[in-house]
This record gives sequence, C-alpha cells and structure tokens, in this order.
Amino acid sequence: ASGGGCAGGGLVPGRRFGTLCAAHKSLEARAERVQFTELAASAERILIAVMSIPLALVFVFAPELLRVWLGGQYAANSATALRLLAVGVFANALAQPLLVVLYAKNRPDRPAKFHIIELAIHVPVTIILIRAYGITGAAIAWTSRVVLDMSLLSWASARSSNASTLQIMGGRLGQAVSSVF
Repeated sequence: ASGGGCAGGGLVPGRRFGTLCAAHKSLEARAERVQFTELAASAERILIAVMSIPLALVFVFAPELLRVWLGGQYAANSATALRLLAVGVFANALAQPLLVVLYAKNRPDRPAKFHIIELAIHVPVTIILIRAYGITGAAIAWTSRVVLDMSLLSWASARSSNASTLQIMGGRLGQAVSSVF
C-alpha cells in the first residue's frame, strides 16, 4: 500500500476494511485524534462481539465438532489443535483493524517489518514444534505468531496514534480480551 493507500491486497481485504480505512484517513487528515482513536476502538469492540461467540463455541465443542466432521480418531488427536487455532483466529481478526490504523497513518512499513521479524522467528519455531508435537505444535506455532503480530500491531498503532494500547484495543473490553493473550 504505497502512498498510504488502504487497499491492502491480501493483508486488509478492501471489501471489509476499505470503508474503515477511508474513515480513518479522513479523521487523520482533519487531525481529529480523539475520533480516530475511538473509531479504532469501536472496530475492535465490534470484532470482539462478532467473533467471540462463534470461536468460543468452536473452542468448547472442538472434540464434538471434529468427531462429527472427521470421525472419532481424528477428533481425539486434533481437538487441542482446533482450540489453539480458534484462539489464533480471534487474535488475527483483532489484528485487522490495527493494520487499517497503520495504513491510515501512512505507516504500512511497520506491519511489513513485523512480518519479516515474525517469519524469522516462526519458521524455526514451527519446525521444532511440529517435530515435537505434530499438528498441535503447528497450531501452537501459528497461534503464537498471530498473537505476536496482534501485539506488535497494537503497540505500533497506539504509538502512531499517540494513544494508549488500551484505547486502541477497545477500551475496557479490549483490555479484558488482551489480558487473555
């Protein structure tokens, strides 16, 4: 996204976050810092509300879902992995509006740098964890990477917005969710 554009290709799908990014860019252009931060927090709160119930159901009923879908043997070996992936999907969803914040602040370089660092960590950790724990190790590695990504993006978004991480992550609701990670 050169020039601070918001059509983030694969990172930030335009259909989902294009309007959010345009709104952020408009607030940024008018130097409306409080509204900018509140819009970011609002996006996080909405995602928490929308994603938490379905992913909590996947987390709680992972063995049963896998048993119905793929059979008992696969369910016994993969329920932990599915639970870890549900946590990772949640963290990854919460990272998307943070990408929008950085794009609107004309800082697409930060996520790119974070992804290079994450790759350097993720590849060897994934190999080690898969060898040690199989599919559960792969789930641990991916979930750890997306939680790290969300954490770095929340830090960078807060820093570029002159706001606290708590404010960017949705206020008290964001604080409660981020304390889990």
